[in-house]
Amino acid sequence: MADTRRREDTNNLPKHVCLVFNKCLLFLTPLDKIERELFKTSELLSYKGILTLTIFNLDGHLNDYFYKKYGKCASRVVDCLYSGPKSLLNHVYLSPSEDFSNSNHTLLYFINRITNKLVISTYDKDTHSKQRGLLLILIDRTHSHTKLLNSNNISHTGSLNGTDASCQYEGGSNEPAWIREKTKKGVTLEYSVPSHASISQPELQELVCSFNGVVTSLPDLLISLRASLKDSLAFIANYLCRLFMHIYHKLARRDSEPLCKPDFGLIYSAFLVGLGNLFRAGMTIIHSFGPEGIQPWFLAEAEIYESLGLGVTDIHSCVQVFTNTVRRWGK
Repeated sequence: MADTRRREDTNNLPKHVCLVFNKCLLFLTPLDKIERELFKTSELLSYKGILTLTIFNLDGHLNDYFYKKYGKCASRVVDCLYSGPKSLLNHVYLSPSEDFSNSNHTLLYFINRITNKLVISTYDKDTHSKQRGLLLILIDRTHSHTKLLNSNNISHTGSLNGTDASCQYEGGSNEPAWIREKTKKGVTLEYSVPSHASISQPELQELVCSFNGVVTSLPDLLISLRASLKDSLAFIANYLCRLFMHIYHKLARRDSEPLCKPDFGLIYSAFLVGLGNLFRAGMTIIHSFGPEGIQPWFLAEAEIYESLGLGVTDIHSCVQVFTNTVRRWGK
């Protein structure tokens, strides 16, 4: 009986999970914690048989960090999983004003285990497509924008992969079936039901789900990640400690590193979300993605959840909820 239930849960697991990193989460969470929890999540999803994990961060700060640290690597041990967390004063945070050295806005890595160690490698389609592991994709907002601007296939008369992109309605007609109904005031309304293809736009989906020649499915589960109240308080404590140390070194006429002023708007926003979560009375608060959210094409078939903080237990809970609910397929 237990084996049957486990088999059913496995069949209901998402194949593609997408994590949307909010700005507050990126800049108010210690960098070593982001990296450690991200790889713990990758290890968990790989163990469950999930094939793809996509990380979306708006401006590509996380992409730049990964490119600087891992670049083009082969079977490199993820050492951050086997070292303890840093102390409060030693926390390092991403800076919004830091210059980028990475011009590649799409990074692909392969995560798997070798001799009980989690390793990361630059994804090679010919080699890794035959191995058991997780495809890790890091993208920013330029991914979809670049593809759409450089494509001539996003038109009703264009074609992709040799297929006709013109709208086909039920019955094979190019003309929609008009529906006429009268309102209570006697006004006749006319409207047409668009075809499924014109709504889902499979050609467009295939275009934006192509990453450096690797085509994936649309995300089944999308999780919007926001900074937790605990991480926000830790960031403030870290800043105050560094501020006092900076003042002390200045009074003692010692050399000290310049102190960057934090973005208080991000802190205020994170506090509002965190406090709202404390008083939601068991209800789920859905926040709009806004201008820093992922492009709508990635939401076409996904179940959308939200998590405060990048904890592997929270991600695991979202996956468990996904397996026990009826999918809406983006509707």
